[in-house]
Amino acid sequence: MDAVSMLIEKSYLKNIKKQIEADDTLDVIEGLKILIVSDNAWGRALGLLAYISEKTKVRHAELATNYFEAEKCVENLKGVDILIYVGIQKQSDNYRIIDLVKGYKNNVLINMYAYLDPFAYQECNKYNILFTFHCEKAVRQFLITLQSFYVVSQRLFSSRS
Repeated sequence: MDAVSMLIEKSYLKNIKKQIEADDTLDVIEGLKILIVSDNAWGRALGLLAYISEKTKVRHAELATNYFEAEKCVENLKGVDILIYVGIQKQSDNYRIIDLVKGYKNNVLINMYAYLDPFAYQECNKYNILFTFHCEKAVRQFLITLQSFYVVSQRLFSSRS
């Protein structure tokens, strides 16, 4: 990672830590299992993991940087409810994690939490990631939106069954 990217990610992490200090606990995504995957946006990923761990009643939240780590997390958790990609993945192999988590539970919510530019939307289309959220908005708003996405995705899945 280059020096500019390091500074940017440090800034994201610092910003999210301030949000953790300022925000109240949320009653969203309660009891769910979440896997966060990022191989380059470490500040956003660590910040998001810390926020979820400290400000929600999520059952489990794990962070993986590659397929091998994700495989271990998913096996230990016996599947996940939500998969969050933080940033565009440098290792395209990380998108295979979608098939991995769907092997345990077909109705997993797949989400992209990134700087949403045309390239990010292209990646989402390529890997059929339907839910996105811009990483420069408040994490609190992301989690409230994520809860709504989760409810909608579960209704859509159950109506197809």
